[in-house]
Amino acid sequence: MRSNVRDLLLILNEWWEREAISRDKAREYRRKIFPIILDTFNRYRQIIILTGLRRVGKTTLMFQIIENLLKQGVNARKIFYYSFDEMVEDPIKVLNEYSKITKVDWRRENVFLFLDEVHKLRNWSSKVKLLYDNLPNLRICISGSASLLVEEEAFRNLAGRYFLFEIPPLTLQEYGELYFGRKIDSYEIYCSKLETILDDYIRKPFPEIVKWTDIARVNEYIRTLIIEKIVRTDIPQAFQGVNISLLSTLTEIFMRDVGAILNLTSLARDLRVHKLTLRKHLKLLEYGKIFRIVKNYRPSIRAETRKLPKIYPFHIALAYCFYPELTKGQIYETLVAT
Repeated sequence: MRSNVRDLLLILNEWWEREAISRDKAREYRRKIFPIILDTFNRYRQIIILTGLRRVGKTTLMFQIIENLLKQGVNARKIFYYSFDEMVEDPIKVLNEYSKITKVDWRRENVFLFLDEVHKLRNWSSKVKLLYDNLPNLRICISGSASLLVEEEAFRNLAGRYFLFEIPPLTLQEYGELYFGRKIDSYEIYCSKLETILDDYIRKPFPEIVKWTDIARVNEYIRTLIIEKIVRTDIPQAFQGVNISLLSTLTEIFMRDVGAILNLTSLARDLRVHKLTLRKHLKLLEYGKIFRIVKNYRPSIRAETRKLPKIYPFHIALAYCFYPELTKGQIYETLVAT
């Protein structure tokens, strides 16, 4: 185990040797939320938690914070990054290996910890809380793709100890800046240009694929690296008793029937599953940011509970990769609802 962790740490923390981070990791473009996260990280001791859908750029934001620390003159070996997406290990064991490599005493020296995809670690909040409460020399930034799960654990075990930022898919402004390679600070001036890329933006609002032109590749990217990764890997790893086949079936049903009225009784009968099982798996898909369930607003709470909710993709791009023949009505309804 030690050899594997050692090799992984050396790969993940290239700045220990180079005293710099590569441009491929800390990309030049800064999302609009970045200055807010950076200012919060610099001002407060509280844990920074980054959540959001897969591939929206949470890891890139971490690397950009690391780049900023290096530019400030922070000792490169006192910046520690670990991804639980690569290997799930107890944080203290990994930090002990870090000390053996760098000779940095993480229990006493000022160290910046960046823990990526932390939701894959069982009882992660208790382990992070232990570090935060007992070692004030540590500054901690974590990320997790199972956003609702991360938020619930943080709320339950880290109250008063964190600031949470949900990182959304790109806005049209951000997409336009990446696409055209220039700052867009006035909608009125750039309106005509933004209109020309609106359809592309709706299909692929993820930083890595902004300039991809092959729609088949775009659809494969979203389906494989976002949807299937969440449905087949993230959710089953985070929860027990998960029926992956049911998750996949529900995903296909509601990606096709965008904005469908959610009748649990009828759907449970059609799928031949218990209503409680169905409810649980729909909630899991909400946890994974695959869908949003939107209640029908009524002035009276009693009236609202009688009205069946609707279910939408977390972002319309998730449905597009399944069914590119979606109507404009479905597209715009989803954009408004989500």
